[in-house]
Amino acid sequence: PLYLWELFSGERSALHANGLMALAYVAGPGGALMYYLYNRSVETLGAGRASMLLYLQTVFVAVLAYLFLGESLHDYDLAGAAFIVAGLLLATAIKPRQRTVHVA
Repeated sequence: PLYLWELFSGERSALHANGLMALAYVAGPGGALMYYLYNRSVETLGAGRASMLLYLQTVFVAVLAYLFLGESLHDYDLAGAAFIVAGLLLATAIKPRQRTVHVA
């Protein structure tokens, strides 16, 4: 819809090689492939454990942008990735206590 709005308002964008690479990146690994892999991880690991992979998706996208699109990684990117990984490690390391149910 936004592209059509741009066309009707007189805005034109030329799709060149960099634009095509960005579009392929968003449609491929950033979209369809990640969706497929997440569904496979739910099947394999179960929903509870696979849900933690959603937090890693932003880290994967940043790494792929660095590798394929030449984006630069900054200190705040690395700090954010470190916080995400630390949070996931804490979430998996701390196990809830088992509650015992007494039957009368």
